[in-house]
Amino acid sequence: MRQDFSPLPTAAMSQKQFLARPILAKLQTLHNQLHFSTPAEPSSPFSLSLREFLEKFGEETILSAGEILFLQGQDGNDMYWIETGAVAILQGTLKSPQILTFRRPGQVVGEIALLENIPRTATVAAVAPTRLRYLNREKFRDMLTHIPGVGIELMRLLASRVREVKPMEYGPGMYDHLTGAFSRQALDLHLQAEIERARHYQYEFALIFMDLDRFKEVNDKYGHARGDEILVDFVRRIVAELRTTALFFRYGGDEF
Repeated sequence: MRQDFSPLPTAAMSQKQFLARPILAKLQTLHNQLHFSTPAEPSSPFSLSLREFLEKFGEETILSAGEILFLQGQDGNDMYWIETGAVAILQGTLKSPQILTFRRPGQVVGEIALLENIPRTATVAAVAPTRLRYLNREKFRDMLTHIPGVGIELMRLLASRVREVKPMEYGPGMYDHLTGAFSRQALDLHLQAEIERARHYQYEFALIFMDLDRFKEVNDKYGHARGDEILVDFVRRIVAELRTTALFFRYGGDEF
């Protein structure tokens, strides 16, 4: 029996995968509702420069409605710019995904994994016939070099992505004043919202409870100031290793 050991296909050549029709129908209905209620983003000098660069140096790929561009957890080697159509940003299993948001013409997807050199944090699928242009890692670095101010604009873009996916994080009392982790108040809000989403979209999520062993001994022996330093350093180390979509809360004392 012959076995094929040829290299894995690239984004434009990979085997096509599609969402189930009922899932696609729900996404299309929701997208159509939002499309008419949410105005498109105005073009910026950055988006115009990006379009010019992509038209000259980018590769083209075309998706049918329901076709998956990439899956959560895959390597993030390309950034995509949407020329026409629309895509959905999803998390969780394909049988019952959680809908994060939609992207429209002039917007990009895949930039987080490429910038942070991490696996894809979400699945992206077309909700309508969609034409995209994409850059691989090498051409992406060329873009950073040749488009003035692109680094600043990408940071602005990433900040808007975080606000879009996690809208409740920026209210008063959402952060622990010492460590910078999210507060217990934030946990109450996020947990309730996550439970409701999980019930609605029928997916599972996990909670991990952590505490620092023998932390009271540190406070008793070295003082509370030293204990505070340990808490701050602990949170810094944990947050540095978290996935982009994970949330970290201080529940109280040395409990997280």
